[in-house]
Amino acid sequence: MKQEVSYATYLSASHLILPRIRHRRFISDYGRAICSILTGLSSSVVLSIVVPILDTDEKTFMAWEDWHSLRKLCGYHPRLNITLEIPHMGAAIDVPALINRWTAEPIGFLLIPATSFISNAKHYPVLSKSCQTFVKAMLKYKPSVILSQTSEGKHSSGGSLAYAQYIRFLEKRAAAIVCDPIENFAAGYLDYLQAPLQPLADNLDSVVYEGFEKDPVKYSKYEEAIFRALCDRPADATQVLAVCGAGRGPLVEAALRAARRADRVITITAIEKNPNSYLTLQERLRTEWDPEVVQVWFGDMRDYQPTDPIDIIISELLGSFGDNELSPECLDGVIRWLASDGISIPSGYCSFVAPLASNKIHSRVLELGKFETPYVVMIHAAEIISAQGGPDGEMGKVQETWSFAHPRTDLVFSHDTGVPITNFHNARSSHLTFHIPQPSVCHGLAAYFRATLYGNVTIETHPESRMSREMLSWFPMFFPLKEPIYCPKNSELDVHLWRLTDQVGRKVWYEWSVEAYTIPAKRALKGRRQAGKMKPSGSPAAGSSSGSASKRIKVPENTDPCLLTGEMGDSNPIETAAEDETMDEDKDHLDDDFDLCLDLHFDSRVKIATSALHNVLGRESSVKW
Repeated sequence: MKQEVSYATYLSASHLILPRIRHRRFISDYGRAICSILTGLSSSVVLSIVVPILDTDEKTFMAWEDWHSLRKLCGYHPRLNITLEIPHMGAAIDVPALINRWTAEPIGFLLIPATSFISNAKHYPVLSKSCQTFVKAMLKYKPSVILSQTSEGKHSSGGSLAYAQYIRFLEKRAAAIVCDPIENFAAGYLDYLQAPLQPLADNLDSVVYEGFEKDPVKYSKYEEAIFRALCDRPADATQVLAVCGAGRGPLVEAALRAARRADRVITITAIEKNPNSYLTLQERLRTEWDPEVVQVWFGDMRDYQPTDPIDIIISELLGSFGDNELSPECLDGVIRWLASDGISIPSGYCSFVAPLASNKIHSRVLELGKFETPYVVMIHAAEIISAQGGPDGEMGKVQETWSFAHPRTDLVFSHDTGVPITNFHNARSSHLTFHIPQPSVCHGLAAYFRATLYGNVTIETHPESRMSREMLSWFPMFFPLKEPIYCPKNSELDVHLWRLTDQVGRKVWYEWSVEAYTIPAKRALKGRRQAGKMKPSGSPAAGSSSGSASKRIKVPENTDPCLLTGEMGDSNPIETAAEDETMDEDKDHLDDDFDLCLDLHFDSRVKIATSALHNVLGRESSVKW
C-alpha cells in the first residue's frame, strides 16, 4: 500500500481512497500502515477510508466503532477522512440516528453504488425516501459524491447519466432548504474557533458592535423587558435608567422606544469605557438624542457614582456561557447604586452544558495545541451525544450548571474601591451526569445560557429552543478535552465544572473534567413486606409461622456472586421480575399499613475513562476582573 500511495503522490493525486475495513481483528495493522504513510509522506495528500454506514446485518453503529478505532490509532490526523458508502435503505432504518451519528465525522466523499438506487414508475433510478433524507442531510457538509456501477445497466431508463442527474436534483433540493438565520449570518464561521471576547480588558471594534446590532431578536426582547419594567413603576415619577456598557447605543434606543410605548418620563445615563465607541455616543447625543433625557458618561461602570438612585440598570454583558464575560463582577460594582425597589435587566441568567462530538472542532484545537482554553464556536459539524434518560429518565440532554441573580442584597462593599470586598460569592461548581444512549466519543462540552431579562421575557442560546436559531449575538462556547473520551452504548458521562476566582490576581477562570462509566444491567426487587425487616430468601418474617408470611426471593441463574454481597449483607435479594407467584398466597397475612414497593438498585457503575483536570489555576485561560 505504501508503494501505491507513493506512486499516486508522484502523479500529483490530491485525494486517495483506501479500501474499507474487511476484518475487525486487523484494524490495528491497517491503522498502523495508514498512520505510517501519513507520518512519512511529505506531500499534502488526503487519505479517505471507505466506511459503510450499515453492516450487512444492519448493526448501525458497528461501522462507526471501526472507524473510531482506526482514526484514534492515527491520532486524529487532519489528512484522514471518510468516504461514506451508502447502501439501499428501507423504511425500517432509523435515519435520524444515522444522521446524528455521521454529522460529527470528517466526511470527504459519499460513495453511492447503482445498487443503492431503486426504479421509479418510469424505471429511472431514484433513491428511497430514507436514502434521500440521509443524502440531503449529508450534502449540507459539502462532500463530493462518487457514483459507481452506473454503466452496468441495473435500471432500464436513463442510462448511466441518469444517476448523476438525480444527484444534482437532490443537491438543488438540499440547497433550497431554508437555513437558520444564524447559519446564513455565520456562514464563514462554521466550526471556526474564536477566543471569547474580554470587554473589560479589550476595546471592541466598530465592526464587532455592528455585528451585535444586526441581531433580530436581542434588542426587541430588551425593549419589551424595559417596557414591562417601566409599566410596573409609578407613572407619576421620573424613572432613572443606567445603561452599563452602552457600546454604540442600541440599548439606549431600545429604552427610548420602550418609554414612548409605556408613556413614562425617563432619564438615561449611557456608561461606556471604550473611548472609541464613546465618541459615537457623543455624536448620537448631539444629533439624535435629547440631552435633557440622555447623558453619556465615560469610564468603568464600577467607578460610576450617580447623584440619584438608579431605578433600572440595563446591561448586555452576557457571554456565550452567560457569565464568562464577567457580568457578575461588573454588575457587583454598580448594583450598590440601585434603588431599594430597583430593577436589574437582566435579572438573572443560568448556564448549560452538553457533551459534544466533533472531529472537525477537535482537529482544529489539536492544530492549535491549546486544550485548556474555552472557545466560542458556531457549532456545525457536530453531535450532542447525550439524550434524555437514565434510571428514572431524569437526566437531561442539556443540563444546567449554575445561575446568577441580580440584584444581590447581601454584598459587603469596600469603602476604597466601591466593589465587594471579595469575589468568592461569584465562584461556582457543578457535577452533572449525562445518559449516553449510543456508542460515542466526547471531544468536549458545548456550553449555552439562558437569561431572564424581566418577568417572563428571556433570551437564550439553549440548543433545544427556537430562539437559539434566530439570535446572532452569541455562538455557543466549547470546552475541549485533551483526550477524547469513548462512551459505550447506554453509558453515563459525569461532567465536573468549576468557576473559580483569585482575589489577589483579580481573575476568573474555569476548570473542567469528565468521567465515563458503563452501567451493568440493573436488577430490581419489587415486593411487599410485613412490619419489620424483609428476611433473606427462604427465611420467615419475624413473628410469623414458616411458609405463611415468608417471601421467597428468586435469584436468576448465572448471577455474578459479587452482586450478592455488599452493604445489604450476605444475601442481597436480586430479582428481574416484579411479580411473584406466592404473592396471592401471602397477601392475607401482610399488614396493609406497611405495604411497600421496593426498587433496590446497586450502584455498580464501572469507571472506564477519566479526563485530565483542565486549566488548573487558570494556567492557560483566565479573565481579569
